[in-house]
Amino acid sequence: MDRRTKRTKAAIRDAYFSLLMDEKTSSHITIAEITRKANIDRKTFYLHYNSTEDILKEFSDDRVDELMDRLREDGFFEHPFDIGLFFRDFNNLVMENIDLYKQLIKTSNFEFICRGIQDVLVDTIREVYDGIVNVSSEELDVYARFYSSGVISTYIAWLQEEIPVGISKLEEFVGDVTHFGAGKLVPTIE
Repeated sequence: MDRRTKRTKAAIRDAYFSLLMDEKTSSHITIAEITRKANIDRKTFYLHYNSTEDILKEFSDDRVDELMDRLREDGFFEHPFDIGLFFRDFNNLVMENIDLYKQLIKTSNFEFICRGIQDVLVDTIREVYDGIVNVSSEELDVYARFYSSGVISTYIAWLQEEIPVGISKLEEFVGDVTHFGAGKLVPTIE
């Protein structure tokens, strides 16, 4: 992609997210508003995107790619049982755009973004753990879906401020649940 295309797409995304941060809901942001704010015409918008949903899809895909790059760079795939490493990279990614995520969660399109992230988590869990854990591929699929949906729903609740802890405490809790499962909830008998 050439520099001009990158600049134009960045201007469109920035305009869209700026409008979103101005407390508008995603479904009420029009192409006309985006093009006006990005200082482009409609034809230019449609050269790069078909709809505002395409902007969100590209944003989601870019964040997933960035997470995967960070995990590769930090050696996660060589040490797949280092759950803490996964959540540190995931949390760092979330914190870089925390205000945007808090605003996006209020929109109907956030489910679309979460679904994309969840699908990647499921695929990553399958890919990383297939052949190195003693479970069938069907059982691994259940674990992958269970954990990824739990992680996503926990982060959504946290972004909605339903879980009143800091990001590092959330990282610790989600890492523990992922690593120990419900086993940590076994009551101690005195």
